[in-house]
Amino acid sequence: MTKKGIWAQISINNKTIGWVAKDTLTVTYDKIIEQKMVHYDAVISQGRHDVYTVPGYTKGNVLLTKSSTYLNKKVRILQIMKTNRATWVQFSVNGTTVGWMNSIGLNIKYDAVKETKKVYYDAVIVEGRHDMYTVPGYTNGNELLTKSSAYLNQTVQIIEEKVTDRVTWALVSQNGTTIGWMNKKGVKAAEYNDTVLESRSVHYEALISSNGQLIYSAPGYTKGSKVTVNTKNYYKKNAKIIEEKVTNRATWALVSVNNKTIGWVDKAQLTVQYDSIKNTKTVHYDAVVTQGRHDVYTVPGYTEGNKIITKSSSYLNKKVRIIKTLETNRATWAQFSIDGKTIGWMNIIGLSIQYDKIISSNKVDITAKVAEGRHDIYTIPGYIKGNELITKAETYLNQEVTIVEEKETSRATWALIAQNGKTIGWINKKGLTILKVNYADEIVESRKVHYDSIISKKNQLIYSAPGFTKGAKEVGNTSSYLNKKAQIIQEKVTDRAIWAQISVNGKIVGWMNSIGLTVQYDKVLDTKKVHYDAVVMQGRHDVYSKPGYTENSQRLTKSSTYLNKKAKVTQIVKTNRATWAEISIDGKSPVWMNIIGIEMKYEKVTSTKAVSYNAKVIEGQHDIYTAPGYTEGNTIIGKCGSYLNKNIKVIQEKETVRAGWALIAVNGKTIGWMNKKGLDSISIYLDSGHGGDEPGAISGGIKEKDFNLKVALKVEKLLKEKGYEVVMSRRTDKFVSLSDRAQ
Repeated sequence: MTKKGIWAQISINNKTIGWVAKDTLTVTYDKIIEQKMVHYDAVISQGRHDVYTVPGYTKGNVLLTKSSTYLNKKVRILQIMKTNRATWVQFSVNGTTVGWMNSIGLNIKYDAVKETKKVYYDAVIVEGRHDMYTVPGYTNGNELLTKSSAYLNQTVQIIEEKVTDRVTWALVSQNGTTIGWMNKKGVKAAEYNDTVLESRSVHYEALISSNGQLIYSAPGYTKGSKVTVNTKNYYKKNAKIIEEKVTNRATWALVSVNNKTIGWVDKAQLTVQYDSIKNTKTVHYDAVVTQGRHDVYTVPGYTEGNKIITKSSSYLNKKVRIIKTLETNRATWAQFSIDGKTIGWMNIIGLSIQYDKIISSNKVDITAKVAEGRHDIYTIPGYIKGNELITKAETYLNQEVTIVEEKETSRATWALIAQNGKTIGWINKKGLTILKVNYADEIVESRKVHYDSIISKKNQLIYSAPGFTKGAKEVGNTSSYLNKKAQIIQEKVTDRAIWAQISVNGKIVGWMNSIGLTVQYDKVLDTKKVHYDAVVMQGRHDVYSKPGYTENSQRLTKSSTYLNKKAKVTQIVKTNRATWAEISIDGKSPVWMNIIGIEMKYEKVTSTKAVSYNAKVIEGQHDIYTAPGYTEGNTIIGKCGSYLNKNIKVIQEKETVRAGWALIAVNGKTIGWMNKKGLDSISIYLDSGHGGDEPGAISGGIKEKDFNLKVALKVEKLLKEKGYEVVMSRRTDKFVSLSDRAQ
């Protein structure tokens, strides 16, 4: 440059020509295509390049030196600029910016990433001197975005960390927007101390309706709370809210997506979707909590304002009372109470409802007055399936009504009441005072009975006569005698029910419906068929169709009817109460009475004889006994018909006034005693022939008569050993005529 102007030294085809005035030239500068602020380390590896004030061939460039000045020296690359000719780098040495040179003259030393981890936590930018990059500084591809001073003292979120040889880098975001990477030394993890003012377990659904909101490991800004994720990952998704915590900053909701808990989010970022209530009923049912997995709420689950009180497991297998039911689009919910105290709401599928059953139903016409206002009036009898509360009885207190129908359950008698021809509903009959019965049932059957029962159902009415028959009045209630033992002394049947006349502790109480009784029939412990003669000696006993106090036993008369009469005892039955005898008198149908009222007339054995002979059973109508018939201890064990026309052995004989008795055996096994009339003994007649002065044939000095007698005596002995009766024509050497032998 001179006073005359600026001069330019020019070369053409790499040959220097000389100096010309610059204003005689049309300058063509290289264009800058791309520029990046970066941070790399590098080494000058080529000394032939020029170093400029700005990238070579661009406007305003001035040659500073040759790159050889810095050959093999470590430099820091601060900027990269791309032109249509080359890529240029701005470098510094020891913190002093030197200039620009062609990037091919440098060997860039990129930092390597050794470790990467996803993190989520709040932090504050505490140092403004750091740069923020597109990727961690000094790594390949990094580009300077801004200075950390732009966010100084602001709260940001660290969402990723990368470790290089040089430093740990933090990826910074704010309100869901990623900013860039900076040296972790320039940030400090935030510490929050918001206090939780209120906690509540809840159950409702919501739509995550805000994008880019933070989700925390605990309610936001409370001690130990860390950012774990961002709502952008769950934007527009349905979530379940399972808990809420309130701080002075916000209400925080613990959200679950696809049954996986993801963290705490500001409830304001949610669009709550409460279940809608479709139908509500006030009811009365008993139930048992059968599933422990359900939640119990202040209001039905998933509806507005619900809070979880506890788990249903707290009441597992306990009896509860359902007082309300409510339907939502999700489930049917039941409000329940225990011992009169309301607990809360739970899903009805966790309950086993124990509906009362209707035992009997009758159309009636009774004028009554509502005497108690504490009772409920239902659409159907209380505690049965489908019942719904209409109103309280106090609405009609002291008013006259008409009972048009009655239904009995195990719990109570329910009355369907009407007024002025308009049906009101069902009420416990205990809440009514009967003024007038406008009809009467007919008795269709009566029977005297004798059995014990337990009064097992409360709230059953007791009448002066069978219920609803002419003149029957209410005289009591089974609740006064609940679980007490009663004696049933009479039964009467109407079209409505079987009515039992009951006595408690020997005092007649009245008539009640037999469905309110648990019958305790005596058990038959032992039964024996026998044959005894007896005389009825006591007249105070009852005579029954079956053993007294056993099932279906009916009282027929008193034993005084048969006093001093001779009876035949054919059966003895032992129960837990007494020993009963089946007796028949004058050949009439047998009846039963207590054995202590009769005197047995046992036959005595007049003679006993041990015997051993074979016989045949020729009559099948006789009984077989354990002892001779009509003697003490005899029991019928069978009929002779089982052995008719069969050969048996008689092993003993006994005589009584009535008959001769034979103890029989078959194949060595003793059977029992039977009347000898039913037997035909087997006799064998042995005729040895000749004898006396008739020697028969003689041979070798041996006479036929002697030989025959010896053989006959031996055969007799053998047959008797076998149990046969043997008759001999002769036992000595005497002559027996043919006519005597035939006899």
